[in-house]
Amino acid sequence: MEQLVSRLSQSDLCYFCDWPNKFVPRIAAGVYAIYDRRGRFLYVGMAGAGLSKNKVKQLKEIKGRKSGLFDRLGSHATGYRSGDRFNIYICDLFVLKGLSRSQINDIADKRISLDGINKEYIRSNFSYRYLVVESEVVRDLERYIQEFGINGETPSINPLV
Repeated sequence: MEQLVSRLSQSDLCYFCDWPNKFVPRIAAGVYAIYDRRGRFLYVGMAGAGLSKNKVKQLKEIKGRKSGLFDRLGSHATGYRSGDRFNIYICDLFVLKGLSRSQINDIADKRISLDGINKEYIRSNFSYRYLVVESEVVRDLERYIQEFGINGETPSINPLV
């Protein structure tokens, strides 16, 4: 596990403002780490636990198909809270406290979208690193990082405590 964590920590730093990322495989299992502007480690996640080698092969035969890591990071980049735990955390922990009374009224009156504000916040403030790994290890690697961290730093939003 430590070798995988090291590879993740040394992978390229990517920015949500540049999404979609042409280098993230369209069909792959993987683990990712999300950082704020100061480089603080906020969140670790995984995707593609059900993507066996055979499943990946099947899905690659379907033109335009995306599954796993690309879908998950793409979901985060949208800012949509529905069905996305990371986006809910960001809205609750960062976005809500920065809203003005006017923005709250505009959201309540459906003049602006809270998800849109969340998207802008995520794209303006967060970066990520990712590592493609076999589907059989994604859950264990995510939990390992939640418990032991990356370079000794556990994620501030979702540590395993």
